[in-house]
Amino acid sequence: MMWLTERAPSGLRDVLLRRIAVGWLDRRPEEAEPWLLENLDDELLRDRMLLPLTSFRLGQHRHEDAIAFAEQVPDENERNYALTTVLVQWSQFDEAAVETYIVEAKVADSIVARMRTKLDGPIRTKRRKVKSAPEDEG
Repeated sequence: MMWLTERAPSGLRDVLLRRIAVGWLDRRPEEAEPWLLENLDDELLRDRMLLPLTSFRLGQHRHEDAIAFAEQVPDENERNYALTTVLVQWSQFDEAAVETYIVEAKVADSIVARMRTKLDGPIRTKRRKVKSAPEDEG
């Protein structure tokens, strides 16, 4: 991963860094998580690892840890999306803790509104149209 940090800045480099982190956290979390946490002092890595770490902690239901990472995401749109996602899942486990966090952290009204919309909205599923199987000419 470190060799990528030496490459010229580009959107592709950033996407690759994140994808490597996501894959590594998925396949070898006991190896990946400590390494990523140890390297958060590197600004380039930190800014690209915060979302994968947020998702990883969220997947483990470590909601307060996930929120702590999401709050640090430098891009406002990504940060707002991450915060909303964590709050939605966390509220399904501990609604009182989420409400307390919203008040204490002074979460933006727009994020709270998106969270409530997602919680109150219908569950959406993706459906694909299946083509009919070819007739058996047998």
